[in-house]
Amino acid sequence: MAWITTWLPPALSGTDVLWLMLASLLTSALTVATGVGGGTALLAVMANILPVTVIIPVHGLVQLGSNAGRLLMLWRHVHWSLTGWFVLGCLLGSALGGQLVISLPQSVLQLMLGLFILLLCWLPLPLQGIGERSGVWMGGVTAFVSMFVGATGPFVLALLKNVLLERHALVATMAALMSCQHLVKVGVFIALGVALHDWLGLILLMVMLGGCGTLLGSLVLQRLSNHRFALILKVMITLLALRLLYAGFNH
Repeated sequence: MAWITTWLPPALSGTDVLWLMLASLLTSALTVATGVGGGTALLAVMANILPVTVIIPVHGLVQLGSNAGRLLMLWRHVHWSLTGWFVLGCLLGSALGGQLVISLPQSVLQLMLGLFILLLCWLPLPLQGIGERSGVWMGGVTAFVSMFVGATGPFVLALLKNVLLERHALVATMAALMSCQHLVKVGVFIALGVALHDWLGLILLMVMLGGCGTLLGSLVLQRLSNHRFALILKVMITLLALRLLYAGFNH
């Protein structure tokens, strides 16, 4: 494994790398156990360590590895038809977002996203009847926003929890949707000329630790009832939405 150290970016200290590895482990476990929160928490840690120009694409690759691990473990529970429509929306949203990635203020997007998440979480909106093809606009909107703010998992989950009520199906389908979204997003950043080869060693280490976190979080998921899972989920979504609002107001 010594060859990995030659891939680590020289701009980071050993302490920085250790913090990022620990964050990858714990946030991946959080996401498996509750369905949301890990991506946003990891982004917050990375924003305090990595250069601003690579935060979102590096975060996207790490999250791609983490979500792919969850997908492999829970693929039998995935709602594949909804996932297919979501991928179509992601392609459209990422292409549009890539053209505007430097044009819109991030604070505005954070405020809009935070408010919408709170509305979806607490108001009795008639979302139970939305069908599989709603994945197109769900994927398009979140992929577009993800180009600017990185982590849109709470937004997707706030919608998805009204369609998939069983916890394993919800977590598994979230893993599929987020894997697709991060893959498309990273592809767009690479097409825009963002160089990521200096960060491959760090990304690999964080993905490996994220896989360990996936196993840890799976053990917690098995011990939760659907009722308790739903309560924890609602609290997590609310806290993350409030964090987005705070970041938007203080940007």
